[in-house]
Amino acid sequence: MDYTLLPDLTTYKKHAIIQVHVSRKWSFHGATENGPLQHIDMVLSDCKGNSMYAEIPANLAEEKGALIETNQIYDISRFRVTAAKTAYKPIDGDKMIQFTIYTIIKPASNPPPTFSLYIYQLTPFDEIESQIQHKTKFLDVLGTITEVTALKTVHIEGQLSPTIIRDIMIEDLSRKTLKITLWAKRATSFTIQNVYDPVSKKPILALFVGCLPKFYKGVYLSGGAACHWYFNPAIPEAEAYQNRTRDMNAQ
Repeated sequence: MDYTLLPDLTTYKKHAIIQVHVSRKWSFHGATENGPLQHIDMVLSDCKGNSMYAEIPANLAEEKGALIETNQIYDISRFRVTAAKTAYKPIDGDKMIQFTIYTIIKPASNPPPTFSLYIYQLTPFDEIESQIQHKTKFLDVLGTITEVTALKTVHIEGQLSPTIIRDIMIEDLSRKTLKITLWAKRATSFTIQNVYDPVSKKPILALFVGCLPKFYKGVYLSGGAACHWYFNPAIPEAEAYQNRTRDMNAQ
């Protein structure tokens, strides 16, 4: 089958078929995350590592959303290509995919082994503050976990019900630290129990994607529904952290 790569999609190419890996998938319920479902969001990538944001509207969430799972590869056709959103973009790009009632989703048959597991664009810690006012995109960061706090309840102005949060502290190669605050379901689902070995005490490297830059008593990242994480990811940028760990153990 002749698949179209994501960069080659256009608004006027009506009959394109794409083969994509679902890197991320989440439900968007508004800023407070406890409102009605507005849409299902996804980050898709093709066999060449190109990526694009995709959206399933709320009225199709049950029908189409149930057909797609994270970390699976699909053949997708009869979708709409539109201009990308201008704010809170999970990945860079000027186009996005919208599912319609006519969209066809089929599990891929014998896909090539070249699909990327990780879709990210790292932002250095010292560049995060400059992104706070722009609100154009979510940020991705990499660092060694130095602290994981217990769950705690906070009261947000304008919300009737309290919210559960958890803070994660990570450290980059220059020993600069960064706080990531996870909210609601993201806070309760975060655990390093099956990753951290208390005997070897080997540091855990974490890739956080889909975070919003914020400022409250200092710069931090906010992790809501769009936030995902990967422990000890097999990416090129991880090598420097691994080398540092080996050097520390050798001392």
